[in-house]
Amino acid sequence: ATGLADPGSFILGTFTHYLATSNTQGLNQVADVGASATGPRVGTLMLHASLVASVEYRLSGRDDHPGQASRLIFAFELRTMPKVSGSLDLEVVAPGGFFFKPRCNASIGNGIFGPGQAYPLPLVQFEPGVRLLLCEGHHNVARLKVTPGLLSGRRYAFGLRVDQQPLAT
Repeated sequence: ATGLADPGSFILGTFTHYLATSNTQGLNQVADVGASATGPRVGTLMLHASLVASVEYRLSGRDDHPGQASRLIFAFELRTMPKVSGSLDLEVVAPGGFFFKPRCNASIGNGIFGPGQAYPLPLVQFEPGVRLLLCEGHHNVARLKVTPGLLSGRRYAFGLRVDQQPLAT
């Protein structure tokens, strides 16, 4: 298993007791009915885009509680080699009810899965020298701008803070 949700969907769940580690002690009890929300289709420049589902919540900062902020990790793979000058724009469109601040918070590189945590295969870090220039949020849309250097055929991951999740699913 790659730990990736189906492309184009968000999976939401609520637990009465939750451990960020595996469910070996039976403490991750589901509190109510889960939900999924279909996201927009993957852009024409991307071969793949998804929310990374299997993360250590405590280490990565993920929190699926309604109305709360959370740190989500997304994966994508470019279909073709992007331009080598200027910048590359990445856009995340979340379902209604999610909210990104105007100066949103995104991260690339070490630490997005938690301190000292490696990227799970097939995910990789952005190429050396690629920098995050900007993260702008507007309601349920976050736009990231990065310097050139990403390659096609590699499944990259980045972290993005959602400042508010829907109050109900």
